Amino acid sequence: MNRKIIALFITCFLFSSIISAQSEKKNSQNVGFDLITQGFYWGIDHRIKDYSIGVDVGSSFGLLVPPDISLCVDNALYFGKVNKYDNKTWHINARAAYSKVLVYSQENLLFLVPSIGKTFYINEKLGINVELGYSFELLNDWGRGMSGGPSTIHLGGMSIPNLRVELKF
Repeated sequence: MNRKIIALFITCFLFSSIISAQSEKKNSQNVGFDLITQGFYWGIDHRIKDYSIGVDVGSSFGLLVPPDISLCVDNALYFGKVNKYDNKTWHINARAAYSKVLVYSQENLLFLVPSIGKTFYINEKLGINVELGYSFELLNDWGRGMSGGPSTIHLGGMSIPNLRVELKF
């Protein structure tokens, strides 16, 4: 399990480095909180005109839910009028979030989270992003059966509203 976690962090670092190398001017970093799928997270987004793609790494740290580690790939399409900093503030987003629970049953979870959001810019680079969406649990793999037997997989599990708040810089 430790090898998988280390490999996950290395993969995230390499992916974020590749995104950063593309164009420093169009990249933004973000830190935020998402109770259901990510917990506290850090990420990087690469913006191409009215579209952005990014990766986030996070953990709940066991504060409200069991300790986990998460990896999220998100993309957003921006629309509406531009603000005084020449940015469109409304966007629709679709995220795929993988989460590995680190205790108890050590579940593997996969969520699809469509959402709509708005970024409130404080200046040209700094903004607060708020998204409201719905989390659809696509996969819940317990990793082993109830009595230590073969893996038990549930498809199409929990569906719950989702709120995500982040600081973009």
